Amino acid sequence: MMLIKARYIKADKPAGREYTFESDVMVKLGDVIMIGKAQAVVTNTNVPEEEVLPFRDKLKKIDGKAEED
Repeated sequence: MMLIKARYIKADKPAGREYTFESDVMVKLGDVIMIGKAQAVVTNTNVPEEEVLPFRDKLKKIDGKAEED
């Protein structure tokens, strides 16, 4: 399990703030991931556990990498 940060994609571009997610899948910077029906771009793959302790139980888990066309 790794902690990553990603920005949701709106109008085909990463927008808004970064959110922290759990991932069972190995991802790298720039990968497009799925969170439910939404897509996001990975912006950080080395999020320290201490950074998320206050809200660890509220983190969403990614569904995996988005299918490439």
